[in-house]
Amino acid sequence: RVEGPITIPLPPRATGVSWSNHLKPEASDRKLALAAELERGDPVTQRLRGDWRERAEDFVWTLINSPEFLFVP
Repeated sequence: RVEGPITIPLPPRATGVSWSNHLKPEASDRKLALAAELERGDPVTQRLRGDWRERAEDFVWTLINSPEFLFVP
């Protein structure tokens, strides 16, 4: 069960880096700041409990290991 308000992810934002300015140091600083922000990831939500995640992982594990699941690389 999910409690609390549901948030919708924001659309991608402009980075301020384009082909016309990609060699400038300011553009590199912006991209490094964006990379650091992406590494931090989304803030952890308290709406999903650990037991829900366990059930979801068990479901995916069961689905992948079922004989009906065909994986062709």
